[in-house]
Amino acid sequence: MAILEMRRVDPAGQLFGPDAYVFGDLTGARVKSVRRAWEGACSRVGLTGFQLRDLRHEAGSRFDEAGVPVNFVSRLLGHTNLTTTSRYLNIHRRGLHMAMQKFEESRKPASSLQDRPQNDAATAGEPHQHPAAKFSVS
Repeated sequence: MAILEMRRVDPAGQLFGPDAYVFGDLTGARVKSVRRAWEGACSRVGLTGFQLRDLRHEAGSRFDEAGVPVNFVSRLLGHTNLTTTSRYLNIHRRGLHMAMQKFEESRKPASSLQDRPQNDAATAGEPHQHPAAKFSVS
């Protein structure tokens, strides 16, 4: 809200008229080129080596990290092909990471059972034997 409030006045401190653009230039005039506005903003703050497409990539990465399905991320970024989005966001690496995470989580219950001490009175003092090994075939 504070930023929008600041945009109500021009650099001289005068209120903009009703035809001024909220996201316009310093005088409230319409910005016709986002790229030129971006380059001007970067120049004013001394930001180098950062391109407008980096913002798009960052937004896509944040959607991806938040768990937004890749087909929606693709549409939000304006890609017509999911392959482009996959390459753009390095989805395959994230997918492998998530798969390994799920695998590790699935091992936790099994390892906790394995580490549990045997309290069964019938097997106390005896080596652990598979249940099927109790039966013999004659």
